[in-house]
Amino acid sequence: MARSHLARVANVILSLDADIVHLSEIEGCDALDALVDAVEDAGGVRGAYRPYMVPGTDTATGQNVGLLTKLDPLLPLTRTTNRALYPIPSSTCDYSDPTEPKFTYGVSKHHLARFPLTPTQSLILAGAHLLAFPDKRDRCEKREAQAAVLAGAVRALREEAPRDEVLVLGDLNDFDEGVVDAAGEVDRPISLILALVGSELVNADLHVTMRTRTWSGIARHHFGLPVAILRDVAIYGVDIGAVTLGLDPGSSR
Repeated sequence: MARSHLARVANVILSLDADIVHLSEIEGCDALDALVDAVEDAGGVRGAYRPYMVPGTDTATGQNVGLLTKLDPLLPLTRTTNRALYPIPSSTCDYSDPTEPKFTYGVSKHHLARFPLTPTQSLILAGAHLLAFPDKRDRCEKREAQAAVLAGAVRALREEAPRDEVLVLGDLNDFDEGVVDAAGEVDRPISLILALVGSELVNADLHVTMRTRTWSGIARHHFGLPVAILRDVAIYGVDIGAVTLGLDPGSSR
């Protein structure tokens, strides 16, 4: 199962021909290495993609996020250990009293990186996998806290280099009422995730038609969506799906 799953994901990555691929629901570095091998076995140029990952802290699922990239980051990937109080003051989750935040939450699965675009400009890339179940209000509060932490981390990087481009991608586990989903419907969010993370950004989904999206049966969600092309650098987000990849190509869970 895991071997065939790797092969299917590898074929999708080859079809995208992306310069940078963000991957959600990766078990670890061994799984990334195995995916690189699968891409090369499927006909990809050997050595074209390099794997990058900074291990997260999700002990419940053991999942991480990672990158396959033809461009090396300027510095090693980093992550933030910051946490935010929840519910946040502007919360729309309608679960707890936002005037009495009592708990904190952080982003267990994410990475922060800078990639070269031009001699004088870089790309700030933040990839994340936020808490699941966008329709559950108790999780909504925690996910808003995660979004606040992620937004703060991106803002800090932007302050270091105001001219740099910014890209936030991954599995944010929320709806966007301005974008039609895979079923041809529009789902309204109950949280402020996109507003918090992308208050100064543009949702790339708005510029991609249903006909030009890439879909796969590997995951329930669409994946292979071209999220950005910056300075001729094509960047995609890929949701690996329900199978967690491990070192042993014969196992899955």
